[in-house]
Amino acid sequence: GGCDTVSVGYASHIEKFMAISCLPCHNSSATSPSIDLSTYGLAVANATNMLERMERNESAVGFMPRLGVKNDCNVELMRLWIQNNFPN
Repeated sequence: GGCDTVSVGYASHIEKFMAISCLPCHNSSATSPSIDLSTYGLAVANATNMLERMERNESAVGFMPRLGVKNDCNVELMRLWIQNNFPN
């Protein structure tokens, strides 16, 4: 496998893992109890908070994804996406 960190972009990297790890709970549905991350703009607006929560210990309060496990590749992809000013 490995972690492809070349040219990290929303469409090529971030959107894919968010669809699996974030959007089941963080979507535009009226039944979604939390923030909506279903668009690029909403992901950008919440990226720093998402990264901080993804970096927490899995047993810590607020760790995300709540029902998932820590994925170091996704953490690194999010970090690079933010550092590179959110390329689409």
